[in-house]
Amino acid sequence: MRRLTELMENWMSIHRLQYRCALKGLAACVLAMLGTTDLGSPAYAQAFEPEASRLARAIHLKARPAPAASSLRFRAPGGVTTGKRTATTIAVSICAESGPGSLRDALASAVDGDTIDLTDLRSCTITLESGALTTSAAVTIEGPGETDLVIDGASSDRVLYSLGASLAIAGTTLTNGYAQEFGGCLAASGNVTLDHVTITHCRAGSASAQAAYGGGVAVTGDLAVESSTITGNTAEATDKALGGGLVSQQALSLVDSVISDNYLSAARVYGGGVESLSIDLPIFLGHCVLERNAAYGIDQSYGGGVHGRNAARLESTRLSHNIANAKTVAGGGGVAMDLDVTVEYDSVVSNNIVVASVGATDSRPYGAYGGGLLTRFGSVYVTGDPAFGSDSRHPLIAGNEVTSNNGYASGGGVATRYIYGDVSVAFATISANAIASNANAFGGGVQAIHDLLLHASTVSGNTVRTDCASRCFAGGGGGYSLENIDASYSTVSDNHVSAYQPGVVLASSGGLGAAFYTLSLVESTVSGNTVSAPDGSVYGAYGGGVMGPLYSDSVLVIRNSTIAFNVAGTQAGGLSVAPNDVSSEVTSTIVSNNEAPLGADIDASPFLGSSVVVAGDHDLIVAHGAGITVPDDTIASDPLLLPLSGNGGGTRTHGIADCSPAVDAGSNPGPFDFDQRLAPYVRVSGAAPDIGALELQADPDLIFRSSFELPLCP
Repeated sequence: MRRLTELMENWMSIHRLQYRCALKGLAACVLAMLGTTDLGSPAYAQAFEPEASRLARAIHLKARPAPAASSLRFRAPGGVTTGKRTATTIAVSICAESGPGSLRDALASAVDGDTIDLTDLRSCTITLESGALTTSAAVTIEGPGETDLVIDGASSDRVLYSLGASLAIAGTTLTNGYAQEFGGCLAASGNVTLDHVTITHCRAGSASAQAAYGGGVAVTGDLAVESSTITGNTAEATDKALGGGLVSQQALSLVDSVISDNYLSAARVYGGGVESLSIDLPIFLGHCVLERNAAYGIDQSYGGGVHGRNAARLESTRLSHNIANAKTVAGGGGVAMDLDVTVEYDSVVSNNIVVASVGATDSRPYGAYGGGLLTRFGSVYVTGDPAFGSDSRHPLIAGNEVTSNNGYASGGGVATRYIYGDVSVAFATISANAIASNANAFGGGVQAIHDLLLHASTVSGNTVRTDCASRCFAGGGGGYSLENIDASYSTVSDNHVSAYQPGVVLASSGGLGAAFYTLSLVESTVSGNTVSAPDGSVYGAYGGGVMGPLYSDSVLVIRNSTIAFNVAGTQAGGLSVAPNDVSSEVTSTIVSNNEAPLGADIDASPFLGSSVVVAGDHDLIVAHGAGITVPDDTIASDPLLLPLSGNGGGTRTHGIADCSPAVDAGSNPGPFDFDQRLAPYVRVSGAAPDIGALELQADPDLIFRSSFELPLCP
């Protein structure tokens, strides 16, 4: 019993270092997080996190929202004055660095509201030989186009330094700027709009600088980027670097823009492409591409593509091939936010990478989290159009990777870290994501601290691998939640959990696994998932398809679903259920064609005994463990399942042969109007519902399959 208690405590502790609120109270949680993490909680005061105020002071503003233009007071840079004449348009007539008619001359004489017109400068490159262009006026700079006008900082100073209440730039390229700390090409203390602007090959900081902000752009007001490109910029420092491409202190919006190939390097790095310092305002990215940005930290790295202190919303945006890499702790290869992350419509988060290369041996957080998306104190929402068809749009989270060489790894595609972090996935696909660790590893596709919600979605081809040599756990090839899972109208298929060293305590839940409280699976298919562990592991490999929660007062409910063709190396190939202090219900569900040495289709979970009475009715369960009592009316015949395929709707399902014993033998406890495929596929087509996720019915939209398959019926 002592050994069992020790193992259970170990199981809990590796999940709940970040979850001390539930165990020791909110105050202990907050103090622990402020003491052991760099960024603290979302409610931290600037006294604890000074980046925003440091940046503002550097550009002569306090750390506060940009006030109205009439109340601003600036200290103008040397040689710059602000006049009092009426605003006008100033035409720049010469492609020269200085002198009458030059851009420098126009900015020096500008007043609030002026427009600097450079549209006549075609095929022009202005190389700055006398330092940065400066202005204290709120101006608009209109160029002829990004390829026609290039302003070059000659790698000796930033290109433009603005203290005006606002700055708008259009049709221009800024390049080769350098700043010692902030804004390699552009630094501004007011609100900034970039429209059809390219910012490239700019640099903030150096190998000897303590901090660097915004390799390309640093703004203490609002920043709106439209139809622009921020590429090939760098921020480098010894201690901390933020925003390889750009950094904004207030509202940040990017639309129809490309943020690519930007780079961070320091002990602690945040936002390889984009960094938002605002704790009050979210980031918006619409129809953008963020790719090949990288944040390389010695100690910490968060947000290979995007990092922020509030929330982020992505609409029809692609984040791909971004990297968050550090020795100790890293997270969010694509996006890492303190609060909520929302991904909508046909957004794609793919092939992003998180690496924690060394780990730690002390009490600091360490490991790697969220290959695609990470929230530290909020939730993640991945949502597509609520229908399937040629014109519908659905997010894809695919091909992201998490590697931790000496620490915890979680969430190959999506992860939450602290407190009540939910993951909600609706009308979306989570596929081909992977995590690998030499320690504990959970959630090849998705890992949630609190609730994992799947609706009308596909979770497929995700993997969990651990090479841990001692006292580790691994689970949730498709999805894993510390607390609750609610899956409906979804398919979880071909996910895998693999433990390769005999020191592992338990490998579990090739498809889905919930540790503590509730697992609900309704109108869903779990197929082709596997879990394996080597000989010599403490408990082996359980729950090839699904592993239910383990603790007292937990609840397992499975209705009108199909769990088939899953494999477990030790026990419970299809479904692993907990003993009788957990309520387990399986109703109108097929559990068949699964493989395991013991209890091929359904068997008891490890730790707490082997006797389980399963409630429910109208099931088809072929092979169950000796200690499992199934409902009296359970059918044990072969259901004659067809291969997993597109049978209509937005998710793949297993059809059943016309002569299957599952036909008209089920129940409809919902009652549900539709089967897993949703409208127009009704739940009851014949005399009674069929058992399983799919209701056999005529479908004129499908190409008939029978001529291409071996007949299952006489």
